[in-house]
Amino acid sequence: MAADGADGVNKGLAGMGGEVTTGLAIGYPASSVSLDGSRADRAPYVAGLRGPGFAGSTFDLFRGPHWTMLVFSDHLNSTESFAGLSADVHVHRIGTGAILDPRGTAAARFGAGPDTVVLVRPDGYVAARVPLWEAAQVRDHVQRLSSRQAVAA
Repeated sequence: MAADGADGVNKGLAGMGGEVTTGLAIGYPASSVSLDGSRADRAPYVAGLRGPGFAGSTFDLFRGPHWTMLVFSDHLNSTESFAGLSADVHVHRIGTGAILDPRGTAAARFGAGPDTVVLVRPDGYVAARVPLWEAAQVRDHVQRLSSRQAVAA
């Protein structure tokens, strides 16, 4: 049986040298851009996501020069604390009534349990992964970084 989609690409690349050759395994050293100052790893690619007005992959959600907040939660109000963030922060809820992760692949690859927030930098690297009850920390962090970007531009 032939591999297709992301699995087929990953298997093909593995035969040519794997993630080291493609640069996908590269991570950034500890940095203040990460919420806890830790190493930043590339956000994983996950296909098969679907929801109201959306069908695609995590890379479709990240496309563009913006921060991406993934809120893994089935609670409809779980993104309320992110209301009012600047336009360069896109917030997506993954859960019941929103973007569906039917096989749980996104949650597994992002290391996200129920009610987890993952912040992805504009360059596609993970800047934070925290429980939803720590959402204020993520909100404050991305606001600080966004305001620094605006001043630099």
